[in-house]
This record gives sequence, C-alpha cells and structure tokens, in this order.
Amino acid sequence: MLRTGFHKIMLDVSFSIYFICM
Repeated sequence: MLRTGFHKIMLDVSFSIYFICM
C-alpha cells in the first residue's frame, strides 16, 4: 500500500515537472 502511494506521488511530481517544462 505504501509503495503504491509513493509511486502515485512520484507520477504526480513527474507530470507536474513535465507540464512546467512545456
């Protein structure tokens, strides 16, 4: 459960960085 939550957070951060770079 913890691993899944961490993965979701990482995905969210990656998406935010991707949007900022755009």
